[in-house]
Amino acid sequence: MSMLRALRYAWRALRVIAGWRPLPREPCITARSIELESLWTRGTAEIRASLLLEARRDVSHICLWINPGFKLEAIDPPVRVAVREAWDPGLGIVRLKRIEIKEPYKKGDRIEVGIAYKGRALPLLNPDLGYSTYGHIYKQEVLWIPTPSCESLIPLLVSEYPRNVSLVARVKEGLGAAASMGLHPGMPGEFYGLRRGWAEPPSIIVAHLSTYVLGDRYRVHLHSRLSRYPPLDDIHEVLSTVSGYYKETWGLSYPYDPADIVIIPRGGGWTSGSMHVLDVRWLRSKTDLVIHLLHEYARAWWGMTLVPGDAGSYWMLEAVPDYAVLHGLSALGYGERAGKYLGEIRSEARRVLGSSRYNPPTYIPIPVTTKEHIVVRSIGALMLYELGETCGHRLVTGILGLEASGNKRFFTWSSVRGKLLDRCPDARGIMDKYRV
Repeated sequence: MSMLRALRYAWRALRVIAGWRPLPREPCITARSIELESLWTRGTAEIRASLLLEARRDVSHICLWINPGFKLEAIDPPVRVAVREAWDPGLGIVRLKRIEIKEPYKKGDRIEVGIAYKGRALPLLNPDLGYSTYGHIYKQEVLWIPTPSCESLIPLLVSEYPRNVSLVARVKEGLGAAASMGLHPGMPGEFYGLRRGWAEPPSIIVAHLSTYVLGDRYRVHLHSRLSRYPPLDDIHEVLSTVSGYYKETWGLSYPYDPADIVIIPRGGGWTSGSMHVLDVRWLRSKTDLVIHLLHEYARAWWGMTLVPGDAGSYWMLEAVPDYAVLHGLSALGYGERAGKYLGEIRSEARRVLGSSRYNPPTYIPIPVTTKEHIVVRSIGALMLYELGETCGHRLVTGILGLEASGNKRFFTWSSVRGKLLDRCPDARGIMDKYRV
């Protein structure tokens, strides 16, 4: 036996010992409602969550995940509970903290879970901005990341049930808040929000924020240390341009009013409901702002108001926004940057396709690992772009826009694929090349 094969078997054995099991392709548990109440003070956050879950099939135990920096204080009801913080081989060498509720549930059972936990704010170290003290920036999540060592999954982006989500945030010491749902000020230092129906888990940022209203459609929240950087005029212009691109080319009107743009010194970039969070480290130019807003705006439909109808369509959550960047840059006059971005994706796709272990995006179960995420983004976006080059980008964006419009709650690749093949027979060769 070769050394490489021996190491591979040892690694598999380690995964089994660590509790790894193959993931089901569909979630076993879904959330019906979520209520969160937070108290933010300097350096810490105390959070109470009430969750109403429903079993979609018989399960022996379920898992909830909380931010690694938080300490679990209580869980109700007092069923058999284990808290683990260890490597999760299915997601790479990452330390996760998860709550395992070891209780059998039957299909259709309603499960009420209450969680109380608190954590310390993350340090935002950015010497370029002269900022080196603790801040209060979190993407607040309670149970969103499913883990391979769990029998049941709770990926709230894949759910057949509408959800009611409410959030109350109380802040002290002059801190401000921005959230994935419209927050309304109540008593001094209190913000609250409620969303009924199709809603994702609430995310909140609490920090020293300066808020600017740009026209009647956009709110921009800048961390106070950023001092109006990037320029607000650029932000307003790019927001209007990106919104116009989706309206004119995809036939999509932005589903939220207003849009909240939050720019922070660190913390990555992501979209949650109407809130698009951008990391200032990635915004070196106006073109960078265009790229990130093209991507994040797409998530307002693909993942927020519209969710995958099956596990085989999950890849589109990243592929469609990346395709929008490829096409949108050219459509908006940034052809040189579009060519560079396309070259990077093609190079990555060639490497992935050349591997004997290539797994097409439609066969990647959730949650995706880091390697699978690269496949989803590079292969998915490139395939959609090549379909646009062959069949016409107007056709592709029109079909995708049609899939996202109206009162639908789900999208599926099979629906998009069928429409493309009906209107462009040449699409089959491209799909066969990537095996989707």
